[in-house]
Amino acid sequence: MKTTLIVLTLVFFQFFAYSQDLTEKHIKEIRNEYAYINSNLAKFSKKEIFVSNDEVYWRNTNYTGYLNDKNQLVFLTYKVGEEGYGTEIQYYFKNDKLFFNYVYSIDPEENETEERYYFYDSQIIKALIKERKFDNKLSLDKIANKENKEVIKNVVEFSKIQVDNANLDKKQFFDAINKE
Repeated sequence: MKTTLIVLTLVFFQFFAYSQDLTEKHIKEIRNEYAYINSNLAKFSKKEIFVSNDEVYWRNTNYTGYLNDKNQLVFLTYKVGEEGYGTEIQYYFKNDKLFFNYVYSIDPEENETEERYYFYDSQIIKALIKERKFDNKLSLDKIANKENKEVIKNVVEFSKIQVDNANLDKKQFFDAINKE
């Protein structure tokens, strides 16, 4: 019995280490793809489009999208906000799938939040967040990332929400382009 328990413990830790290594491998691939897209934006077809939302005026959106030579979206960004509140959202796609999402928010008191979501197979594999309160004199880039444990606790649910939002924005972008 004791031997079985030891073997099971060793197997568990080997699986955990393998899983961690695999996650880090995926994150490295995501960072490489992110860097490739950002350093090659001029090579993609840039489309800027305004989408009007008659129900909620502050949700009027100026999308900027970048398409590859197969007319697939690789990068989509936009900003929304009013009265001192602002959010910038960036989606990165590969083979029509979301692989990275960046969100930057600021409020009227100048509290800032920066969120990064790494996706593999439509699931969040890492979520990082930075928060800077208005009285903190450090710039956001000097504040350490924290893993977002709330996201990780509900990773399946939160992944679905993020992917659905990205797909909705992607659809609105393409619908607006097709109306031109």
